[in-house]
Amino acid sequence: MGGIVPVWGRLLASLLFTPPVGNSQPPDQSSAVVRPRQGDRDGHTTTLTNGQQYMANIKSQKKRNRQTIRRTERNRALRSELRTRSKNALAAAESGDAAAAEEALRIAQVKIDKAVTKGILKKNTAARRKSTLTRQVRQKLG
Repeated sequence: MGGIVPVWGRLLASLLFTPPVGNSQPPDQSSAVVRPRQGDRDGHTTTLTNGQQYMANIKSQKKRNRQTIRRTERNRALRSELRTRSKNALAAAESGDAAAAEEALRIAQVKIDKAVTKGILKKNTAARRKSTLTRQVRQKLG
């Protein structure tokens, strides 16, 4: 039996050493869609902004996922409001109405300060934004 290879050995060798048919490149991991398992559809998937979903199995992680989603939505709304208030102040300054521009600037500065207390912005970032906004409003008013 020295030179004879059993049938199952040849079959195994042919399966192991044959090149793959078609595309031999591994699939792109960035385009993979992570879906929750069939039994875990209890609303505790975390969907990121890029569409990826993660399923938690541990109760505390499910809660953290819910908190993260709520915080993300709240932070996005507050950042959007900051931009809106800043634009309103600049628009009021461009219109030439000094009283309206000062009021809009004051409201924008209050919103920026509140963003700091809520942890949306850092202290120095808020100071820089307020300073820049004030300078722009004063410049447009003349």
